[in-house]
Amino acid sequence: MPASGLTADDIANETIKRLQDRPGLSALLAASLVQAMDDSRNFKSTDIVWLRLRELHNLDSNQCAQLLEATKSNTQIYWAKSAVDGGRSYSRVICDFLRAQPGGATIAADVDSYELYLTKA
Repeated sequence: MPASGLTADDIANETIKRLQDRPGLSALLAASLVQAMDDSRNFKSTDIVWLRLRELHNLDSNQCAQLLEATKSNTQIYWAKSAVDGGRSYSRVICDFLRAQPGGATIAADVDSYELYLTKA
């Protein structure tokens, strides 16, 4: 442990918190986390990114659309379950998340269609 008493995780958490608290940086953080979900290549990465992304409330319509598309096409999201959301599938959790985002209204019909697909699958 460093002399300051902070671990690398502590520093990373504080950095993320500061990014979230600054409007200009928060938008960039959202874009980065959405891209990280899209690029996720394993369940562990999906879980780690989701822990941060789920705390944001500022996704625009393009980010919402990108996250929905990633949820549909990335098996590391589609087949995974979110431990922090009671073991619900990421597909369901992300639909709820998108509905609560500022940009979510723009893709609401797409989210509804995807949830209908999930119900029938």
